[in-house]
Amino acid sequence: MIMHLGGDCYVETKNVLLILDYKEAVKNKDTSLFLAGFPAKTISLPGKAEDKPKSVVVTCAGKEKSVYISPISRRTLSMRGVVKETL
Repeated sequence: MIMHLGGDCYVETKNVLLILDYKEAVKNKDTSLFLAGFPAKTISLPGKAEDKPKSVVVTCAGKEKSVYISPISRRTLSMRGVVKETL
């Protein structure tokens, strides 16, 4: 399944390790140090000059780990990653 992180950025849900609230992540010293060890990619939505970061998504595809800073909330992204069963 593919998860849309905003703008033209998509990741496979199987590669998502964690989704954090941006404000909480930058407040916490240990979390900030952990995230500083990865290259960060900031995502902007088309037509919006200044999107405020709302979430941090950490992914791992093989040996490549990435951090995405998204303008979409942690809750919304978490709901997008849930597979709904229909019968």
